[in-house]
Amino acid sequence: MKLIAPANLPTPSQNEEKRTAKITSSRGIPKLRWGIGVLLGAGVLINYFDRINLSVAAPQLKHEFSLSDGELGWLFSVSFGPMRCCRFRRV
Repeated sequence: MKLIAPANLPTPSQNEEKRTAKITSSRGIPKLRWGIGVLLGAGVLINYFDRINLSVAAPQLKHEFSLSDGELGWLFSVSFGPMRCCRFRRV
């Protein structure tokens, strides 16, 4: 037995086309861009706080571990070096 759909009901292919059109509509792209921007901004903010924490804690670290100025400089170099390498790496 073959079922025939009435002409006024959408066929499954029409529903799929409408769904695809909604997904790829230009209204969804700005929301996605804002989401990416927010994630990038949060990453920059976290990186900023992470870099400042060591600078703020430097006097306490120097006193607690009896570090000289040169040793403290090495500590900063060791901690900030990988960040510089990752930031300027070439793909």
